[in-house]
Amino acid sequence: MKVKCPNCGFDDEGNFCSRCGAPLPKPSIAKEEALVPKAPWTAKCPVCKSGHLEEVTHKSLFGLKTTENLKCSNCREVFSPDGSKKIPSNPENEEEVKATIPLMEFVAKFLLRHEDNSLLN
Repeated sequence: MKVKCPNCGFDDEGNFCSRCGAPLPKPSIAKEEALVPKAPWTAKCPVCKSGHLEEVTHKSLFGLKTTENLKCSNCREVFSPDGSKKIPSNPENEEEVKATIPLMEFVAKFLLRHEDNSLLN
């Protein structure tokens, strides 16, 4: 990275100015970091550091509410869209939860029918 020679003002690289021979100051790290474009935080998973984050949408029990999150393509960790928190996940129990959905839907429909019948009577 080029720096300005404090003696003659020439922009140069290295340890010494190629025009006057004066020692050149070390380039600041902040200037080097400013030249490197920052990738969005979703480009690399904060947990495994190798996967990228993909958008995933989940619907609630009756499809009334949708939740959008980000999931790592490598370690499968889930994050909120703004990156403010890691959403707890437990892959071992996820299948068990999915298996109970039909039962929960049946119970909910039964309760709604029972409520409708009690309102009519």
